[in-house]
Amino acid sequence: IPWDHYREILKLAARMNFRIHAEGAGRGSIGIALKAFDEIDRDTPIRDKRYVLEHCEFPTREQIAECARLGVAPTTSTNFIWGKGEEVYRQRLGAAYADCAIPMRDWLDGGVPISQSTDWGPHDAFFTLWQSLARQAGQTGEVIGPAQRMTREEAIRCFTYNGAWALKMEHEFGSLEPGKRADLLVLNEDPSRCAEETIKDIRVDATLIDGKLVHGAL
Repeated sequence: IPWDHYREILKLAARMNFRIHAEGAGRGSIGIALKAFDEIDRDTPIRDKRYVLEHCEFPTREQIAECARLGVAPTTSTNFIWGKGEEVYRQRLGAAYADCAIPMRDWLDGGVPISQSTDWGPHDAFFTLWQSLARQAGQTGEVIGPAQRMTREEAIRCFTYNGAWALKMEHEFGSLEPGKRADLLVLNEDPSRCAEETIKDIRVDATLIDGKLVHGAL
């Protein structure tokens, strides 16, 4: 889409008070979306709107800082590393690009509450939680971008509170606190303490929504 046309689409959406959800995987497309967001922000501040930027496979640190400034809610998936880490990231784009793929550490250190998805597969949430720590290329088992690893607590938060933040619903759910909805899972393993390799095989024994059992048994 030509830049002028893309910009006008987004500006029209902004004038109609839609919350914009744009897709950008590489730093070029991420830059185009952020440029449009910045132009909109000059007319009407967007920080509290939490525009969404989806995929975000190769943002630069400067683009991460821009997301922080504009209040953008980025989403990504470490499953991209599983599906594309060897054939696409390392073989086609090269080692330098592969090493900064899905830069979870940079997002978190940049003060941006990045949220995870189960894209590329899709794989279930516990596989993705494991992959966000392992960062393995599915074809070879090679670790892609080890410097971008995060802690287990951070990885869990990317699926819980950060996801709620992206939805602008963090005051309702995303963490277990007084006044929030009692949405929770009962698991057969503790993902914060079990062997890392075990995380991907964790089983959900029960699910509660608003404190009511909707799956399994207690």
